[in-house]
Amino acid sequence: MLTALFVLAATAAAAPQPIYIKAGTLIDGRADILGEVENTSGQLREYLRAEFDELLADYNFTDAISGHLAPEAHEQDRSEVIIERLRGIAGA
Repeated sequence: MLTALFVLAATAAAAPQPIYIKAGTLIDGRADILGEVENTSGQLREYLRAEFDELLADYNFTDAISGHLAPEAHEQDRSEVIIERLRGIAGA
């Protein structure tokens, strides 16, 4: 799971322009993702924190999250859960 998260962050960081990957399932579907990140190696944890901190600073990234969710209200409400988990990973 953390490998997928690492690939998500690395892919987003390497893109010449902002890239928006369907992270909803990866983040939304894992209530324990913050614990997993906290329990990983320091170097990987710091990399993920730095990359997600940078992504979260981009309004277009956070705004695009809801576009990757189903249009029903209960699904759209999940965008806040996803953003909060990403903030937790970023250490914000």
